[in-house]
Amino acid sequence: MQVEGHKKDPLPAGSWTDFLQKTGLSLACLLLASAGICWIAANWAQASAFQKLAGAQAVLVVLVLITWRLVYVSGADKGQKFSLSANLTGLAAVATGALLALVGQIYQTGADPWELFFLWAVLLIPWLLAMQTVFLALLGVVLLNTAGALYLDIYEVGAWLGLSPWLVASLLLALMNFALLVLWEYGIAWLDDRWRIGPRVLGAGALGWLVAATVAGFDTDIGVLTIAVPGLLVTALVYWVYISKRPDLAMVCLAVLGAFCLVAISLIALMPSEEGLLLAIVVLIVSAGLALRHLGALMRSMQKIPAKASQSDQASSQDHAVASAPQEPWYLSLFRLAVMGIMACLVIAFLFMVLDLRFEQAWQLGAVIGAGGLLIFRVSQGDIPRELGTTLMAAGLLMTGIGLFIMDG
Repeated sequence: MQVEGHKKDPLPAGSWTDFLQKTGLSLACLLLASAGICWIAANWAQASAFQKLAGAQAVLVVLVLITWRLVYVSGADKGQKFSLSANLTGLAAVATGALLALVGQIYQTGADPWELFFLWAVLLIPWLLAMQTVFLALLGVVLLNTAGALYLDIYEVGAWLGLSPWLVASLLLALMNFALLVLWEYGIAWLDDRWRIGPRVLGAGALGWLVAATVAGFDTDIGVLTIAVPGLLVTALVYWVYISKRPDLAMVCLAVLGAFCLVAISLIALMPSEEGLLLAIVVLIVSAGLALRHLGALMRSMQKIPAKASQSDQASSQDHAVASAPQEPWYLSLFRLAVMGIMACLVIAFLFMVLDLRFEQAWQLGAVIGAGGLLIFRVSQGDIPRELGTTLMAAGLLMTGIGLFIMDG
């Protein structure tokens, strides 16, 4: 396959070729794993316990032997984080979990579910030390989060403090993810995480657990603000670190999104009435517009086009200037979509509360609101009016779709 780069592309042609090759190999291994799971599910009832255990162990042994041959005998794949050996190691790691689950299903030992995921994560450590792939590290992070959530759900460590169990569990899991984030940042060169996948996943997980803890504050006497205010301080710290110490606009967008969610939850808790919800929507629309303006300015400052150009560059066509202009990155687009979705849900809740709508009537009002939002978006110039327009468009589309689906039923 030949891939020719375009001057608007963020990567040169060689990087795109490398990206497609690695992505295709990873997708092939993922499809192979899905095919194995489907084959096992289709023949599960006909296989005996011995066949199930022997088959799972045989697959695991074959994957380990092939990886050992590629890395330690031929040395062809050594040091390549998205190579065939790295993907096969990922398949072997998934097969290890399947084997543990199979043993637990055949031999009912009465162990708690969190022990399975914790043991699975521990067994990944030798492979991670040997291969140092991003996938193995991310799989370990997911397993630790799952094991921690299951453990804290069973033992309810916050009950003796008089707090909601999920409040304490969410805070502890957020702390664990922040600790893993620090470790990943220090070992990012060792893992060769050039795309910074790990920090962004861990940052999203930690901030997500903070938001979950704030939501759990509704069921406690300490209130939502007692949790939201320290959470806002944490998001401010994350923002500062990834602006000044380790510049990463994706992490900055995550921090701003986490702060936006915490502010939204706090406003809903402080103003539970219909008028309060309307005021919260107005405040959030203004905040979203200002946040998008600020993030856009940061993006332009970090992707600044050189001000001085040579005479030959100045004599080039206007198309070259347009092609060289910085485009909105994917993480800023995701931030825009997430904020728009949150505010659209609040608008829909407000309309149902005020107008006492039935679901069958939602599509009519949704069509009107969507058309009004489109008009506001087309005629407005500032960030705040445009954010209002996109919010109304999203709310109108959701109401129209839901209403028509219910009418069809």
